[in-house]
Amino acid sequence: MKLTCTFAIAAAIAVFEAFVVVQAAAISPSPTISSLTITAAPIPTKLAKRDCVLTESETSFPLTSNIYATATATALAEMQTVGDFIVNHHFSGGLLWEDTSCSGTSEISSLWDKAVIARGLAGAHYIIPDTYLDELIEAFDDIRRHYNSDTGGYSASTAGDGDIYSDDDAQVAAALAIAYWTTANSTYLEWLSDLNTYLASVCNYDGYGCYWHRNQDYIATISQHEVAVALLWEAKLSGDTSQVSTAEAIMDWSLNNLKHPDNWYYYDGLTTGDSPSGATLSYHQGTAISAYSLLFELTGNCTYLQYAYDVGLQTLDRGDGYETPSNLNGSYAVWDNDLKYEHLLFQGYSDYLRYAESQSDYAAVIKEELEFEASYLYNWLRGSDGMYIGSVYVSGSESCDTFNAQFNATVDCSLDTGMYCNSDSSQGYSRDALTSGSAGVIWFSLAVIRNLITTVP
Repeated sequence: MKLTCTFAIAAAIAVFEAFVVVQAAAISPSPTISSLTITAAPIPTKLAKRDCVLTESETSFPLTSNIYATATATALAEMQTVGDFIVNHHFSGGLLWEDTSCSGTSEISSLWDKAVIARGLAGAHYIIPDTYLDELIEAFDDIRRHYNSDTGGYSASTAGDGDIYSDDDAQVAAALAIAYWTTANSTYLEWLSDLNTYLASVCNYDGYGCYWHRNQDYIATISQHEVAVALLWEAKLSGDTSQVSTAEAIMDWSLNNLKHPDNWYYYDGLTTGDSPSGATLSYHQGTAISAYSLLFELTGNCTYLQYAYDVGLQTLDRGDGYETPSNLNGSYAVWDNDLKYEHLLFQGYSDYLRYAESQSDYAAVIKEELEFEASYLYNWLRGSDGMYIGSVYVSGSESCDTFNAQFNATVDCSLDTGMYCNSDSSQGYSRDALTSGSAGVIWFSLAVIRNLITTVP
């Protein structure tokens, strides 16, 4: 992402994405995968859980009430709904588009958006094997247009130049990892190796600080954590654990330089030579939970599970001033930012839950919160045609007035022409591609947490 978002911590949720990137020497893979043969997905060996004694907080947080607890779709069915929606509204001529339903729509320019859509499609393909494979191939062919052969990274634009953001590329790494796991196509693994070599190379400020952009002097927490996660995915899928120590060093650097000194929140980042600053964002927390959970799995060091617990518990605290309280009869905000960035927080809790279930009643708290969030997601952010909107707080959304009436809320529902195709209400809502992709990743996570998918790496 080119802009540093300013949204606060979400209330808690989980999402799955335990997949990995391969570390190897840089290669020069072929430009497309359209002609390759797809075979069955490999299932990596999952390491056994280890018992740890955690130091648990005596702080208790009120669980969310069941005010949203109406019927929620099954996660598997909703994965297909989202997959179909992506195919019908975000593909044309083998390329990804903002919204093919809008006249005058344009190709998606954002690498981050394309990567998240690819992740959503890969999950949908895994759940429904006979679907979405052609579109998944097309999505990666489109992403490859961003490839910079000089560095092994992916440019923010299809120019394929040196305008490379580490967090964008980490999203590509995530998409490649799940695509390899889903299809067993070794080309994805080769591309992961190439990209992972580049990502590790940007973490060289004052030891292991990871640059947000290859030509800027900002160390972004999101890049820091996502690069560590990418290296750990590599270890999981390849069996080569040589980069685990690098991931440990990156997270140690983050702990010592980017974490708030008084709690388990992470700042947005720091400019080289300065102190950390900036809002605590939900994906900072989610990616930290993922990294610590994966480090625990691959090292057996209980300290990492403790850190994942500490970050996750801090993120559940909705009365700390880091979140804006909602006005839902004194309840708490579900999350403050648009849906399109929340899949990383969901994933973090999902990664933790894979190891914590036998460790603490805290896992039950996360799961209960998850079901609350799932109901909110389905009942208030989903349109009748399967379109997801970023937030019920977006004025002009179809559920805004109903939301206010049911919960005595004060959301501004005045017409927002920006929500419509070409700012013309007669053309209907504009479908946001990134929101569609994020919804797909989130529902895949819900399927994992509900034990509807059990063969996960």
